[in-house]
Order: sequence, then C-alpha cells, then structure tokens
Amino acid sequence: MTREGEPTMHVQVIKAQSRRKLLSETRRLLGPDALILSVRKEPGSKPGEFEWEAVVGMDPNDGELATNVVKKLPVPDQRPPRLELITDVPREAPAPAPKPAPAPKRDLSPVVIHPAAQKLMEVRSNLTQELGAVLETRGQNSDGLLRMGQRLAQLESDLLTSLMQELDIPIRFVPVLRDLYSSGYPEGEALRLLSMVRHHTDGDNDIEMARFKSCLRKVIRREVKVADTENDNKPGVSIFVGSSGVGKSAMAAKLAADLRVTKDARPVLGVLKPNRAIGVALMRRYADCLDLDFVQIRTRLQLEHLVEMAKHTRVILDTPGISPFDEGRLRSLRKTLDAIPNADVHTVVSNSMGQTDVLCALDAFGHVGADQFAVTRLDEAPYPGRVLTAAARSGLSLSYLSNGTQIPDDLVRPRLKKLLSSVLEPKRAIAS
Repeated sequence: MTREGEPTMHVQVIKAQSRRKLLSETRRLLGPDALILSVRKEPGSKPGEFEWEAVVGMDPNDGELATNVVKKLPVPDQRPPRLELITDVPREAPAPAPKPAPAPKRDLSPVVIHPAAQKLMEVRSNLTQELGAVLETRGQNSDGLLRMGQRLAQLESDLLTSLMQELDIPIRFVPVLRDLYSSGYPEGEALRLLSMVRHHTDGDNDIEMARFKSCLRKVIRREVKVADTENDNKPGVSIFVGSSGVGKSAMAAKLAADLRVTKDARPVLGVLKPNRAIGVALMRRYADCLDLDFVQIRTRLQLEHLVEMAKHTRVILDTPGISPFDEGRLRSLRKTLDAIPNADVHTVVSNSMGQTDVLCALDAFGHVGADQFAVTRLDEAPYPGRVLTAAARSGLSLSYLSNGTQIPDDLVRPRLKKLLSSVLEPKRAIAS
C-alpha cells in the first residue's frame, strides 16, 4: 500500500529457461523501460535442469514520461509555500509562445595556429607520408625506417632550436616547454605562453629559472578563471549541459552526494526537459540512494515552481545530451534556461576529447547561457594543460573536475594554484 500522492511501481516475477529468453520475455511483456530489480538461477522441475527468475518493476511514471514527482520533501522550516502542488501539476495545453530570439552567431573560424607550431606540423606530416610508403614494403626496408626515425628526432631538435631563437627564448628554457607539452598544452599554445613571458620580462637573458616559472604562472593565472564553488550548498539552481556521453548525469550525482555528505545539505536532484525514460530512472535511483528529493521539470508551470523552490534549497538538474551542432535544440535549451534566472549553468566536457571538440562544445553551450564548465575523465586523460587551455581560450570559469567514477569521492573543486603546480611540477597529481 502506498500513501496518497506517492509514485507506485508494478512488480512482476518472470521466469525463463535462459538469461536471453528472460530478457526477451521481459521486454515483450513490459516494454524496454522495465527495471530488472533482481535475477537469480533456480533448480527446475526436473533434476539437472535450471531456470532463470527475474523480479521486474515497471514505474508508470517512467513509461508515460508524464508525471512530475517530488519525494521526501525538505524540512518544514525550509519548505516553500505550496511546494506539494508540484506533484500534481495538470497537463495543460501549451500557450502559444513567442518565437525565441536567434542565438548569437557563433565564430566557427579555425583556431589560429602559431607559425612555429605550424612548421612542426608540416614536418611531421611529410615524414608520416614517407613512413607510410616504407611500411607498405612490409618491413623490407627496416634500415630506411630507422634512419627516418633518427632524421625525425634531429629535425625536431633543430627546428625547435630555431623556433626558440626566433621567439627570443633562451635554449635553457626547453625543459619548461617540454613540461607544458607533457601536461597537455598544444605546441602553439605552449610557445605563445613562453613568448609572453619573454615580453613581460623585457627579454632578460640572465633571468633565473625560478623567476621565469613565476612569471609563467602569472601569465597563465591572468588568463584562467576558476569559479567560486564554496557556496554551492546555498539555495539556487545548478544545471549541467553538454553532449551525450561526457558524464553530465554522474557529475550532477557527484555534486549532490558531495553536498549531502560533506556539507550536510539536502539538495533536490532532478532532470530538466527529459526525453528518455532511462535517464529519468537513473537520476531517480541516484536520488533514492542519497535519500534526496527528486523532480522532473517539463512544463512552463513546473519551471515556475522550480524558480520558487530554488529560493529555499539547492536544486541540481541533469539535461539530455545535445550535439553542439544541433542549432534547433540549442535554441530550445536557451529558451528554457532564460526562464530560470541566476542559474549556475555548467557545460560538461571530457578531458579525453580533442581540443577542437572541447572548444566547439564550450562555444556552443556558452551561447545558450553556460558561464562555467566542468571537466570529467581526468583519470583517463590526466593532462591539466588541456583544462587550462580550454579555460583560457573560452573565457569560461572552471567549476568542477571529475577524477574517476567514485561518487562523491572523485569530485574535485579545482584550485588554480594546484593546477599550475601540476603543470610546472609534473610529479604532483592534478587532483591533489
């Protein structure tokens, strides 16, 4: 028996002779949105035979994608007036809305590459073509391949020396350049930074290494902004946007768990404009595990309730994945975000993405209202230079880092000083 107003789940036991047949039977009877709660193997009716039994639940709210649910409401002194009405918002015909203003024209021109880096790229491209021709001989010319590798190393060394002389950078600062490379900085960006340091030090050839690195830190610090996330447990709205597969849902769950565990807060976890039942079920399960309220936001009236709720508690929302090139869905997202004043909108990108893809995503979602960005999968691609380059080129504030899959242990609130140390002192971990 359930209390009035609470969501219900239909539970059914299904049996089959194999796991595959069990899954097929479940989908046939309850559809693709059914939740398999448990599976076990039991002895069959005849000796030596076995059958599979599954306990399957079907939440009508997931199947219909229609009902907005809030459970375990906040404590009474923090509860907004008539918050319970959000559980039974009527489905009204949408009023004709004015056509949203077109999104600002995005600058899709290619990133300007430093001439020095361009030369290195051309040399590597030419040698790659020659290497392909050698490999087609199936190893018959291994001596030629060895000579080509030696030639490549010599060419890069000579070219790097020439480029640093051209930029008036003393050769003794090559280790700093290599530290920038190894931390994930693109070659052109690393050379640009060293050139700026030389400019700020008036070309002093006798400058000490410690002072050179100190000036480099100042140059990077001026270009990179880190968001203030110390007060993210206070009332407000945090929304995570981005393309599919970058870790938006996990990032939202990590933030909710972090506030619940480390800051003794009870945020509301939910989904904004969901379009898939499985995404709703995943976020609801996160909320249940954390003993938090869960909410779906679909209609204009629910958006108004969300704004009122955010005056009393922190609301953390996941969103469906959107391609940075889908202008139609980006305009729709912009219209939705415009209805939520003062929201903290975070573009989520993966550090394993290419630099061009990261900048494209930050640009696209920045034009629809995202003023911060979070980076995931630093455990797979531990390159802080990529993070700092994205922050410098996009102009957005860096808000959160994700250093693994553990919730909430792997959520990191970045500190610029530690990020710089992880670049210029490679032995230090990025998330320390």
